[in-house]
Amino acid sequence: MADEWYCEQCEELLNEQDDFDDDSDEWTCTECYHTNSISEKVIAGNSDDAGSWATDAAAVAGVALLGTLLVTSHLEKRRKKQQKKKRFGKKQPENPETATAYSDIANTYYDQGKYKEALELYLKALSIREKTLGAEHIDTAETYMDIAFVCAQLREFDIALTFFTKAYRVLLSKLGAEHLRTQQCCECLQALS
Repeated sequence: MADEWYCEQCEELLNEQDDFDDDSDEWTCTECYHTNSISEKVIAGNSDDAGSWATDAAAVAGVALLGTLLVTSHLEKRRKKQQKKKRFGKKQPENPETATAYSDIANTYYDQGKYKEALELYLKALSIREKTLGAEHIDTAETYMDIAFVCAQLREFDIALTFFTKAYRVLLSKLGAEHLRTQQCCECLQALS
C-alpha cells in the first residue's frame, strides 16, 4: 500500500490531487499552494542514525499514537468537508425541489419586471422537471405556462404560443377540458392565435 501524504498546511490528502507524484521529494498542494516534503527521509527522519530512535518502544508507540490522532483528525475534517460539499456543492442537484426553488425566484423576477432573468431560471426549472418528472407532468406544464407568459412579455409571441400549446396539451390530458387551469391556458392560446 502506498504512503498517504497530507498537506502540512491544510491537511488535504495530496495523493488524490491531479498529477500527484510521490516519487518526487516535494509536492505543492493544489488547495493551499503550500510546498510539502514528501520523501522517505521525512518519514524516517533526516539523520544518518534515524533507525536508532525507532528501536525505542515508547518512541514508536508515541509516533504511532500521534500518527493515528493526526489521521483521525484529518479524516474527520475531510468527512465534514465532504458533507458540506454535498449540501452546498457547486453543482445543484437535479430534483423537483431545486426546480421549485428556481421557479420561485423566477416568479419574483417576473413580478419585478425582470423578464430575462425570470426566463433564465424558468428554463433551468424546466430542464430539471423534464428530466425528473417528465414532459407530461402537471408541474412541467405549469413551467411551460410560466415560460409562455415571460415570452409574451418579451414580445416573443411565437415562442409563447409554442409553450402555451405544450402546456395546454398536458393540462387537457391530465386535468380535462373543464379544469380552470386548462381553461385559462386555452384563453391564452386564443389570445395569441
